Amino acid sequence: MIDKVVFLDIEGVLLPFTQYRFEHINNGDMAKVYNELYQKFGIDYRQYSVHHIAAVYYDWDKLAIGELKRILDTTGAKIVVSSSWRSENNDRMRDFFRIHDMHEYYADSTLILRNIYDISPYISKLNLNIGNRYQMRFLEISLYLHEHPEITRYVAVDDMDLKGLGEHFVQTSDRLTRELADKCIAILLKEPQDACL
Repeated sequence: MIDKVVFLDIEGVLLPFTQYRFEHINNGDMAKVYNELYQKFGIDYRQYSVHHIAAVYYDWDKLAIGELKRILDTTGAKIVVSSSWRSENNDRMRDFFRIHDMHEYYADSTLILRNIYDISPYISKLNLNIGNRYQMRFLEISLYLHEHPEITRYVAVDDMDLKGLGEHFVQTSDRLTRELADKCIAILLKEPQDACL
């Protein structure tokens, strides 16, 4: 049962605004990367978009990933991806996280990505005049929490302005830092009665 959750954006949190991947793709480095990953994990990453694999391998920030691991290890929280990356299926996301030895944090019970993503078209059809993607993400997280009352503590880590989540929101500007990770830990370790939306 999940009781603590990190709603995780990828871009601007784990993926800073760097683009080293394009140089490596253009230089033909990906064949070596695919071979290394196959040797390490037994997964043929050529089945996925070269741009996604290069982004995860070259551009995901190792210090930010370390801080995310520290949040999860300290609090026992699980990841629910709230990023646009959630359009990838669960197996792909698990394989992407595996590149940085994070697959163990990404259990099936927290991989209900489509419950968030699939709500968006439904909301649009209701003509609620949701003005922007910030409001949409806030609403998606709110609906996820409504559908999962077992979650008593959560934090949303995002570079978008989700201030509607109040004290459950930690905004990054480029990547997750130690200071921001400390804020996440403090939020997740609050007593449940203090952590409700």
